[in-house]
Amino acid sequence: MGQSTHRNGYAKLKCDATAHAVIMLSPAPAMIRHAGVGDEECGVREASHSAAAFFSKTAEMCASVSKPENFPMTTTSPSPSHQIGMAQRWSLLALLVSSMACASAATVPSNFSDSVYASGLSNPTAMAWSPDGRLFVCTQGGSLRVIKNGTLLATPFVRVTVDGNGERGLLGVAFDPNFSSNRLVYVQYTATSPATRSRISRFTADSGNPDVSSGGEQVLFDYDNLSSATNHNGGALHFGPDGKLYSAHGENANGAHAQTLNNLLGKILRLNSDGTIPSDNPFFNQATGNNRAIYALGLRNPFTFAFQPGTGRLYINDVGQGSWEEINDGAAGRNYGWPNVEGNGSFSPAIGTYSNPVRSYPTSHGCAITGGTFVSVRRSFCRLSPGAAQKTMTTIAGHGRDHSRCRAKATGRLTS
Repeated sequence: MGQSTHRNGYAKLKCDATAHAVIMLSPAPAMIRHAGVGDEECGVREASHSAAAFFSKTAEMCASVSKPENFPMTTTSPSPSHQIGMAQRWSLLALLVSSMACASAATVPSNFSDSVYASGLSNPTAMAWSPDGRLFVCTQGGSLRVIKNGTLLATPFVRVTVDGNGERGLLGVAFDPNFSSNRLVYVQYTATSPATRSRISRFTADSGNPDVSSGGEQVLFDYDNLSSATNHNGGALHFGPDGKLYSAHGENANGAHAQTLNNLLGKILRLNSDGTIPSDNPFFNQATGNNRAIYALGLRNPFTFAFQPGTGRLYINDVGQGSWEEINDGAAGRNYGWPNVEGNGSFSPAIGTYSNPVRSYPTSHGCAITGGTFVSVRRSFCRLSPGAAQKTMTTIAGHGRDHSRCRAKATGRLTS
């Protein structure tokens, strides 16, 4: 798992249909390092592994610092001499967004280079690839922008009225599993009416011009009213492999919210695509009203989460307070312990039974967990004659098992 380091920003990561990992870092550019998969014996296996995980401090520490407009986006990819030969070459792309004055820039390491992908965005917060290959980018001020063929379109797909203070704003976007036929786009944002609260709505792409919406907003689900604290809003929104809509929300700077089934804060929710609540949710018969949408609890600020391709496994990135950052294994009914515990620990019955994170690291590293994505590849492993170097041929998943493509060379170079 690769990682990056920078301060006082946040990261969002996605993978496009061609297995490119796209990283939007806002506000500061970050150092990116990609770690490969270890060698194994000759054979073929499916490997859906994390292409990169990017850690940064959230905007909490820089709430009073002004944020410039027109963030440049750049792509970062390995230099040609370090790329693995393959039938379809893949590279790591990064949308690097510079911003707050308090954020410190990081140097891109050797073997990587930057190039501008798109520019002109104002305070981007989240992004998602549409099934037809366009990149939709949320901005904190409420505009959902479209990048098409590498160009930021002048007209937003839609604008919603938001409370954009602190960590609020337009924070999540997802596409209906049947988008090609129903053209439905879902968003999560901080609404201002009838009260300040997080809202999930959907819009329909215009049949004549799918780069803009038509027909107005359909409100699907409202969270609980928010307090005057403007942090810990989460905001990530994704469809799971089960076709259900999953939504993340922080505890609105009140840890007690995370340990109760009487509100929706500090939770992961699971909804039907029309905003109704599935009857097989883990707390459906225990909670009441909208609280039956709760899928998992005990979270501080699950700023992002992602489903692993192939396995459908849910990974939740929970921003820590003063001790540990967490990547949690998302599952129905789990409680991740906040605010009673943070990071790994032994849990006594007196406190309750909580789920340990699959990975945690100390906040003293200066970087909060704010993004993660996966790249699915097929790896063929070839064991050479005794004494020769083992070589690996990597191809995009679905490109077959032709071991003859691994050419035995004493130099151990990877070839396709």
